[in-house]
Order: sequence, then C-alpha cells, then structure tokens
Amino acid sequence: MGIGIRSPVAWEHRYNQIQLNAISVDDGNNSINFQLAIAGDKKLYNTQLVITPEQCLSVVATLINVYGEYVRNNPLDTGKKPRMKQLIDHLGLDTYIQQVNSQLTQPLPILSAEPTPSQPYHHLGIYPQKNAELCYIGISLHLGQINAQQWLGLVELSETFGNAELRLTPWQTIIMPDIPHQQISQLLPKLSLLGFAEIESNQVAIAACGGKPGCAASLTHTQTHASQLAEYLHQRLNLDTPINIHVTGCPKFCAQPSPAEITLLGHTINQNGKTIEGYQVYLGDGEQSLKQKIFEGVFTEIPEFLANFLTQNRPLN
Repeated sequence: MGIGIRSPVAWEHRYNQIQLNAISVDDGNNSINFQLAIAGDKKLYNTQLVITPEQCLSVVATLINVYGEYVRNNPLDTGKKPRMKQLIDHLGLDTYIQQVNSQLTQPLPILSAEPTPSQPYHHLGIYPQKNAELCYIGISLHLGQINAQQWLGLVELSETFGNAELRLTPWQTIIMPDIPHQQISQLLPKLSLLGFAEIESNQVAIAACGGKPGCAASLTHTQTHASQLAEYLHQRLNLDTPINIHVTGCPKFCAQPSPAEITLLGHTINQNGKTIEGYQVYLGDGEQSLKQKIFEGVFTEIPEFLANFLTQNRPLN
C-alpha cells in the first residue's frame, strides 16, 4: 500500500513499488476503490486500473508473484536481484500488467474518468471531516522525531478530545481524527505544551537524513543544520503554503527520494586552509530536485539567504 500520484505537489509523492491509491466512486454510496500505480527508479507509473477493496490482497499477491518469476528467470550479471525498475525497463509496464491480468480470475477494469487530484498539504493543519461536527488535526514532527513523553501526551489528548486514535503519515506527521470543532481551541494549547509546532501556522516542511557522525557517506551534520534552519525560517517567514526543503549530506537522497522544492546538498569548502561544511542549494521543478543551483556556501550563510529568497520568490512555481 502506498501514497500515489493524486497530489499535485510532487514532494508529497512516495515511490512504493506497488501502490494502491484510494479513489472515490460515483455510485451513490460514496464507495472507495483503489487505483494501481507502479514505481521504479524514483518514477511513478499510473496504470489506470481499478481494484476493489475485496480484490486488494489477491491483486497484490499476483503482482508480487509475477515480479518474483521475473527475478528468478532474469538474474543480473552483478549477482544482485533485479528491482522493479529493471522489470519495467526490460518488459515494459504494459507487458507486466498483461501477465498480472492473465493470472487473475478476471482482468482489472480501466478507470472511466481521471480521479480528482487530492488537496495538497492536508497532512498539516486543521481540516473538516465528512461528519460536519468533527475535524482532524495534522501535527508536524520536528525532523520526524517524537519522544516518549510526547507520545504519551498525544495518546492522552486523543482519548480526551477524540476517539483514542492516532494515524501516522508518510510525511513525518501524525493525524489526530474525530475532534469536535468546539474543542479545537482547548486542544491547541495542550499540543503546544507538548512541544509541537503551531498548528494554525504554515510549516516549513524540512526533511533531513541522519548525516554526520552516524553516516559515513554524509559530508555534513544534516540534523543539526536542519534544526537550526527550521527555527530560523520559522522566526523570519509567514508562508501562505508550506515549503518543502530537503537537507541531504550526499547525493543518495535517503530522507526524501521525491523531488524537493529546495534541496541543500552537502559538500565541503576549503576556506583559509580549513575544510568547512557547506551546501549547494538547488531549486526543484517537480521532476528533478537539482534543477537549478541558486547558492553555494558554508551553512552559516544559508538560513539568511533562504529567508530572503523565499520572501521574494513565493510561490516558487
């Protein structure tokens, strides 16, 4: 199961190799089906195939079986097993789907109409639910981190104000559903006391890899730098919509494979005979993270540069 390609914001996409993307069905009953998408080599392929909830397990099992057969019959020269990207490059997506359909009791139907794009950023902030009396809150986690005390506090708040339910998202946020609208004003201060960011303000959505000293591939202390950058931008900016910034210590892009709006790519700078941690700053275009380099320098220069740049250049696209 994965998050597919309905969001118009590319950085919200997640490249699970097999993705079942929920779509509503206009059948008078507000039914939910799934649209199948396949991912490989940081690319998403929309199949336009529809899967009912009852079919999910059998279809996913068949997708995996066909992939497994390909792996067994097509070993790589390196000795490694082929990934989904090799299957798509070799067979093509259409052939892969044909082989899957041939093993199902009946071929999967095609979408009759393109699904409506989902609303971006709805994993952050306060939004109404189908029940007009209830809403949910998308809570931002600082660099995706949460401690035991915060967890216990969230559980208690979900029991007091909601239905004792918390949901994790692929974007390092937590959703607390089923909150009565009239109780939001009581809940928000309690979330702030637990150390969560201001719910009603738009966030700088920063993703950062582990970085130095834990990762041998990283050239920079990404966690420390991302934390300092988030705090600086929070104080300086008042955003209409969240801005996605990916801080990575090397070109592997471990923290966020999807295209970032802004990427800080770690590298080293020789300054007065000393090696100093720095970054190359890039703008993305929804398809590539490193589309246009807009700055290069030591980290201490970057927060002010980005604050000024974002003030003068929003929206980015």
